Parts: sequence; C-alpha cells; structure tokens
Amino acid sequence: MYSTNTIFHPSQSFPKDVDIIILNTSPTDRESIKSSITTTDSRFFLISAKNPRDKYKILWFSTGLSYPRRCKVDILTPGLLNIPQIPTNRLVRLDPYNNLPLLPFIPLLLLKVQGWSHHRSALDKLHHRKKVPQDVRDVEELVGIAVQKGFRRKDEEAWMAKEFVEIATRYVTEYQLVNWHFRSVKGKEWARIMD
Repeated sequence: MYSTNTIFHPSQSFPKDVDIIILNTSPTDRESIKSSITTTDSRFFLISAKNPRDKYKILWFSTGLSYPRRCKVDILTPGLLNIPQIPTNRLVRLDPYNNLPLLPFIPLLLLKVQGWSHHRSALDKLHHRKKVPQDVRDVEELVGIAVQKGFRRKDEEAWMAKEFVEIATRYVTEYQLVNWHFRSVKGKEWARIMD
C-alpha cells in the first residue's frame, strides 16, 4: 500500500509499490491474474523472482514516458498477510479513479500498521527494515485522515473477522509502545480510532 499522499495529491509523488487485493479468488490464481494483466496492458510486465527456485513472477508497471517511472504491483488475496475477506458492499469507490473499488479505510490503516510491524521485525532482511520510516509516515498520515474524517474501528468491526481485529489491535498496541512520542499516540488519536 502506498502513501495516501499519492491518492489525495497524485501529482506530488509516484508510488514505489501498489498492493491490489483481488476478491473472490484463490491465492493460486495470482500468477494467472498477473499474466492476464500483462497481456491486457503493455505498460505492465513480469520479471523473475530474485531467487531462481521461486516459481512466481513479479509484476511491474511502467509509465512508458520518455523518463519512465516504475512501480511494483503486488497481487494479493484475502487470507494472505491477514487480509480480511471484504464484503463488496463495504468497498469504497472514488470517482476520480474511475470508480475503482478501494479497501475501507480502517482495514487499510490496520494492515499498514501490520506491514510496519513485519518490516520492523525482519531482522534478516535489510530491504524490509529500510521501509520502516516510510511506513511510520504513512501510518501517521492515515491516522490524521481517520481522525479528520471520523473513521473508527467499531464502525467496521461487524464485518471484519474477530481474529483480524484481535491481531490488528496487537499491532496497534506495539506501534503505540514503540512510537509513544508521535502525535498520533500523544494526542490520543489512536484512542479515538480504536474506541
């Protein structure tokens, strides 16, 4: 998931990666979905994984301009990385993005905190730990938006799996303990969201 700044101010930044969650499919379909995307749009292409034993391909998007910018595209499915199954009536649609269905805000925030925790604890993977500062900026930005818009966990909790909520709550507690000095924790913004 990339910075919300990209969504609200698209001219200001270009994401390094984008996560696309495909609903109503199995994890084994991800490779065929990637292949299908590349045959539909030439701006997408596949490269082999770094480890030659891995059978999967990595999907990339290129702007195709004179000075092309590239973005890694991860195809995800519910169940992977604790991603909850999302009822279609809970999806958010934004007009400027061709009515593209988006993840509801609270699960997005909770998954971003989970990503921060995973990157932070990846002791053997420096490239994951390098993502932590951007993760924190993203989380802080998302928390600010959640408070401003009045998004709260209890408004989404009815459809989210209990296990997802419990795990996410543990990640939020970890985030608050580690980042106690940030505005979102000191200003009790998390308390308003998680109440």
